[in-house]
Amino acid sequence: MHPPPPPLSKARYSDLRGLRDKRRRQAEGRFLIEGFHVVEEALLAAAPVEEVLLGQGAAKTFAGERIAAAARGAGVRITEVVRQVVEDLSDAETPQGVLAVVRSPDPAAPLPLDRDGVAVLLDGIQDPGNAGAVVRAADAFGCSSVIFGKGTVEPLNPKVLRAAQGSHFHLPVAACGDAAEAAAEARRLGHRVLAAVSSGGVSLYDTVTRSPRVTVVLGNEARGVSPAALAACDGRVTIPLRGRAESLGVAAAGAVVLAWFAGPGAPR
Repeated sequence: MHPPPPPLSKARYSDLRGLRDKRRRQAEGRFLIEGFHVVEEALLAAAPVEEVLLGQGAAKTFAGERIAAAARGAGVRITEVVRQVVEDLSDAETPQGVLAVVRSPDPAAPLPLDRDGVAVLLDGIQDPGNAGAVVRAADAFGCSSVIFGKGTVEPLNPKVLRAAQGSHFHLPVAACGDAAEAAAEARRLGHRVLAAVSSGGVSLYDTVTRSPRVTVVLGNEARGVSPAALAACDGRVTIPLRGRAESLGVAAAGAVVLAWFAGPGAPR
């Protein structure tokens, strides 16, 4: 029977718990991730992980041992804590017993648009599950970056991170101000900027662009792409539907559009 790990100091616990707050995350430039898969992906991608926290039970599992080995290989500090600490710090309903502290991307860095490939611009997507699913789809289809425009949920929101399942560490994910300004910047950098709209656009499957740089704009769940962002785009595309469903949700629609423009055999 192994003795329990020493308790965290009140100051240390308060510091970690503070990272559940958006303002604290932004002020300190650090955020929490959780779950075996997400933490392992961060370590394997050489993300700037500062510390891994393993709950006492989780540390003895096969997955916990894998994470500990990856952390040691990356020179990352490992702290074993009582399970209750991990559960208190976790945002998940059923915590897996592992967390990590990661340094945030530099908010002053230029938007990751000056590169070939397909970028994704989120305009007012408020549901964290939807936003995270889009990041995961962008990763799956080899997109070049994902930009979160003003009015979109925070990229480092715990639910966004959980829905993306580690994809934040496979491609650049950044926040920007006004989505219309980001769309204009993408055009300045040579992107063909296309808004995905539920109706009234050119059929997605009739859309071919020869540009090595494309930006796809995905809009709010209820209102779609904002008028200002639409005005900054080169065109609009619509997914033709054959069934009786009126439309697709933004996460599903985003995956279809990104598969067309960025997936294998993309007609670019």
